[in-house]
Order: sequence, then C-alpha cells, then structure tokens
Amino acid sequence: MTVPARCSRTRLTAYDWPRLLRGASWLHLSGINIALGDVTAQAAQAAVRAARDADVAVSFDCNFRSQLWGSRVAQAPQLLREIMAEADLLFGNERDIALVLGTVFAQADDDERFLAAAQAAFEAFPRLKWMATTARRALDADTQELRGHLATRAHVLSTRAHRLAGIVDRIGSGDAFAAALLHGLITGVHEPGTLDFAVAAACLKHSVPGDVNLLAAADMDAWLEQDGFDVRR
Repeated sequence: MTVPARCSRTRLTAYDWPRLLRGASWLHLSGINIALGDVTAQAAQAAVRAARDADVAVSFDCNFRSQLWGSRVAQAPQLLREIMAEADLLFGNERDIALVLGTVFAQADDDERFLAAAQAAFEAFPRLKWMATTARRALDADTQELRGHLATRAHVLSTRAHRLAGIVDRIGSGDAFAAALLHGLITGVHEPGTLDFAVAAACLKHSVPGDVNLLAAADMDAWLEQDGFDVRR
C-alpha cells in the first residue's frame, strides 16, 4: 500500500495504521508525503512505526522536490533520514544520499557515484537491504537512454542502456520503475530479472501519456523478449 498524500490538513489520528496495514506485505512511501507538511510527515512516521510493529517491509522513494518543501526545506535532510533509516528498499541516487548524509560524491562516472552512494547508505542504515535507481542520459533533444541500478550489501547490478526515441511522456517513469521492482521482489523474481523488468516498465511508460503506467506485466515481458519497441505481428 502507499501512504495517501491527499490533504496536508488531515488530522494524524485519522489514520488507523494497524488496521490499514492488516494483510499488507509492503508499505511504500514517497518523500512527497513528507514534503507536503508537518501532519503528513508525522503520518508517514507513524505508518513506518506501525509497519515495523507488524513486520511489514518498508520501501521509500526519496523523491526530493525542493519546491514542495517550501519554507520547511531545511528540515528535509533530517526527516528524510528518519524514514530512510527504517527502509528495507530505498529508491534514490547519489544526490539523495548526499543531501541526507551531508556529503559529496565526486566520482566522474555515474556507475561509480551510485556505488559510492549505495555503500554510504548501507553503512548509515543497518536495516537497508536494497537501493535502486534509474540513470538517464540525453543523446539529443529527442532521444534519451535509460538504464537501471540495483545495489545489495553483496553486489551491484546494472542493466544495459535502452534507447528511447519519440517520447510521449516521461512523467511517472520513476514510479513505474518502483512499482515494477516491488512487483518483482514480491513475486519472487530473481534480482537481475526484477531489475530488467523494472527498467522495461520505466521505458514503456515513456510511450504512455499521463503520469500512470497503464501497461500490464505481460507488456513488459513482451518488450524484454523482443528487445525494444519494434511492432510484434
């Protein structure tokens, strides 16, 4: 389940987290939940505490948006860190870890920066099991490349770069990646397959208008089988 970010004025006592989490295997939160206001930040913290009490896994997408934080932006590192410390799975990159830990990752290569950030995150957060992100590169005004990274405490997995042309809408591709990665972990797909599946979801989202990926798991599997956007007949 995902924490609702529907209203920053909703009373904290409106959320019965033990009941809401009943039967859940994962709780997924976003940094946006925390950025919307003090009440939603407190609700997110309460949800995480309830998830831990119920032995429900926690995933967290850092999703730092400075404009959403507004006058509260100085609180962001500490509040984000509190949720990160309870996460089993973290969606974020070196910029997110640098913000929270107050450090800089100056490696020239993006793979090396992600590896360094993941290592720093694992050292800072003993509960953390996985850290994942996508890496985007613009080739020209109309063409981009997308790949994925997934780090565990033992190793780092990376996909090859997938070329994206004729992009319809890239908004929501990060959410598509997160949802597909969670789907893979929940259904027991091995990690390389899960990462490929998640990147396929993110790539295909670029062909869907709006911020929601409307495609099914079978579409991701078919895309991976054909290795691209060619029409299947």
